[in-house]
Amino acid sequence: MSAVLIMRSCGPDLRSHNDFQWPEAGPVSAPDWQATKECGNGLHGFLWGEGDHNLANLAADAKWLVVETDGDKVIDLGGKVKFPAGIVVYCGDSPSAAAYIQANGGAGKKVMCSTLTGGDGSTLTGGYGSTLTGGDGSTLTGGDGSCLLILFWNGKSYKARIAQVKDEDGYGQLEPNQPYKLNEAGEFVMASMGGAA
Repeated sequence: MSAVLIMRSCGPDLRSHNDFQWPEAGPVSAPDWQATKECGNGLHGFLWGEGDHNLANLAADAKWLVVETDGDKVIDLGGKVKFPAGIVVYCGDSPSAAAYIQANGGAGKKVMCSTLTGGDGSTLTGGYGSTLTGGDGSTLTGGDGSCLLILFWNGKSYKARIAQVKDEDGYGQLEPNQPYKLNEAGEFVMASMGGAA
């Protein structure tokens, strides 16, 4: 078995589609499992926290789960996955669920709702709604609605530059899923366009 982590969200009462009741911890299985490549007949979520955030419950009172399961039984549905059974290893808020995944095999993946911090010269990638903070010379990539903060040395002290990645409504300055650095003037530029300080 190759263990993987699935991230998903539910209502505050831990109920999901078709009134399925998720546990706060421990074993969970789909009573109607069918190994078909179509939605339904299984448990659903986001493999390693990556996928189409529009399919998640993003309400402020949503509960976020991390489920460990057998990666060989996960079926990709495009933007989400389904699986027959697993073990709920975390229940709580979205940033903590994302942190659990990053700390347990998901490092370097576009985990939605991540909070990432790196030192000078770091490369950080976060999914939808992530907050990324990097030191001098860092490259940051965020999904829709993410916030990027990069520190840079101006010769006397560290200064911070903050920018928001555009959300679904187009609010924000930077393009989603593109790598950004600061140029010598401390302005955000796409990493492929040039220069870190």
